[in-house]
Amino acid sequence: MARGDLPVFEWTTTARPKSLRQFWMVPVLLTFAVLTLTTYLLRPFPNFYADESGSRSTKFTDAIDWHNSFPSSSPSAASGDRPKIGTVSVLWGTVPEAYHRAVARFAQYSRRYNYELSVLERSVGIGHWSKTLHLMYLILRELEKPDEDRLEWLLWFDADVILINQEIPLETFLPDTSNPLYEDIRFVAARDGGGNNGGASLNSGVFFARVHIDSVRIFAKAYAYHLYHPDANFGNTYDQTALQLVLMEDQNRRHVLWEPHSWFNPHQHEWAPGALCAHFFFIGNKAAEMTNLLDSLDSGQQGGKAQVPYEKSFYSSDLDAFWDWNRRVRETLRAVEDFKLDETTSAFHIEMFNSTRLHLEDMLWHSDSYTKTGQEILDIEQRLDIALDETWIEKSGRDDHFRADDDRGF
Repeated sequence: MARGDLPVFEWTTTARPKSLRQFWMVPVLLTFAVLTLTTYLLRPFPNFYADESGSRSTKFTDAIDWHNSFPSSSPSAASGDRPKIGTVSVLWGTVPEAYHRAVARFAQYSRRYNYELSVLERSVGIGHWSKTLHLMYLILRELEKPDEDRLEWLLWFDADVILINQEIPLETFLPDTSNPLYEDIRFVAARDGGGNNGGASLNSGVFFARVHIDSVRIFAKAYAYHLYHPDANFGNTYDQTALQLVLMEDQNRRHVLWEPHSWFNPHQHEWAPGALCAHFFFIGNKAAEMTNLLDSLDSGQQGGKAQVPYEKSFYSSDLDAFWDWNRRVRETLRAVEDFKLDETTSAFHIEMFNSTRLHLEDMLWHSDSYTKTGQEILDIEQRLDIALDETWIEKSGRDDHFRADDDRGF
């Protein structure tokens, strides 16, 4: 049958409108394709602590041997606690020896803190899409398990990220998702440039993804983004660009917690003493510079600059300030959202509450710049306190949240 002779199938009068029938199969086929790829092309977590011949490259095995100076156990690992965090990377093809050494440092670090490590050793997609597909697969695999057996978070790290300070556990950077204020968080990430550009500079070299179906949905949409936007120019970091565009969508903004990139994703010349790691990002002779830092770390030349206990590091004070500010903003936003405005509320106060809500949401979207808005949240609370007195809003039961006699000392 010639191509022009293909039969035309018409829908009945009870079928869907023609405009819908043209598109409803797209997400179905996309989901099927992604699940098929992740099921049949990806392997389970490789166990880098087992002695399985042929399960990993020789250089990677040697690299682990080079780093026996790392402690092999920690209280969490020694106690046999179930892992809550997985560390994930990719290392395939012909790559510099420095990459193997860098991943090996994360392997020993993961052993110390009882994190479950996965390193993808072959391509399962076109270029950088292997990262996206591998993370989708791992999350789906965890979701198949009973709740009590699942990992809760995955840390992705590129192979050009060097672990520096082994004294900082990953739990340091994660929110308490049992707290209703943080139950919607699915990603903990960092931006280049301090987060002042509207979120257009996600750096996906290091980030956390929560084991949750929402994370799968976001990764799947990022993977499919070029199908819906074929004319978009994503550049060389297309997977990163697609992910940041999806995270910037209104329905996904609440799922992201932005933290300062100096905490877990500083560039190679930016890391402060005691920093967790350094990301060798877009430099000329990357392998040589990575080797220099690796050699200095292995030889102990960095001394006290590298291995700094948490309580003596900048993390101790910075994180206390960050979480205090972040919780305060979220509590204020929750209270604003709970206000019940009705026909007795003046147009002025309706506009005030609505604009305040949007402003608080924007503050959270730029939470990696929290040091610039510390006083601002206090001013907002004071204005809302006055507004409550003026409008006598007591219907929500949360108006005392801003009063001078509440338990936070306003």
